[in-house]
Amino acid sequence: MKYSYEQLAKMIDHSLLHPTMTDQELEDGCRLAAKYGVASVCIKPYAVKRAAELLKGTGVLVGAVIGFPHGNSTTEAKRYETELACRDAELTHPHPVCRAASAAFVAAIATGLSPANGPDTVYQAALETAAGALGHPDVHACLVRSEREVPSDYYRRQGWVLIALGNAFWQLLHAPSLEDGICDTVMRGGDTDTNAAIAGALLGAVHGAKAVPQRWRDRILDCRPAAGLPGVRRPRPRVFWPADALALADALLSAGGSLRGSTSP
Repeated sequence: MKYSYEQLAKMIDHSLLHPTMTDQELEDGCRLAAKYGVASVCIKPYAVKRAAELLKGTGVLVGAVIGFPHGNSTTEAKRYETELACRDAELTHPHPVCRAASAAFVAAIATGLSPANGPDTVYQAALETAAGALGHPDVHACLVRSEREVPSDYYRRQGWVLIALGNAFWQLLHAPSLEDGICDTVMRGGDTDTNAAIAGALLGAVHGAKAVPQRWRDRILDCRPAAGLPGVRRPRPRVFWPADALALADALLSAGGSLRGSTSP
């Protein structure tokens, strides 16, 4: 399968989460994301408003972490943090269904990061958020349906948020493993990369990094498409190489643990 430069860029979330990041580095990172046309920037909640201003009209989405990096804050704190992020996100995601879907998804991810919480607890957190002040009836109905069925059509409304959301929670509640959930999502067709990324994020939060098959990890961690290397037909800038994904995640967790006076889980 061949991908264009633009298609590849839209598979990338540009992380701007370093604990010592300055405002200038945040702005530079957002401009870099806009320059290469990546899918989104992933930032801390305090920066949502500024990032939304910088990226307005570029096609690059803004995603915020909640309870970062360990997810150890209380549910109430996570909900309040989610509410503030949603307010700022209105700059780029004004549709109420999109906002409510994002709120439910973030609540689920934040709940799932705690090892004590399984799929049912995570699902309930999303339901409660969708039924509350941050919710929307369409999102709540979608989550209720996801307990008993997958979305009815993956093709006619490709990219529709409720398809991705409904599929993700169906996989959370029914897939035997992270691998099974992602593979089943892709096999259903439609906007497969978006649907699989959203389902994978939810499944990963609940099942943990060890649930990712080793062969998938190897493909990512060994990916260094440098010009001149055997088999490299489309070289990519080093900033787009995913080879340091786990090292970056470990560094972020360690830095966050040091700032909070705790150790990584």
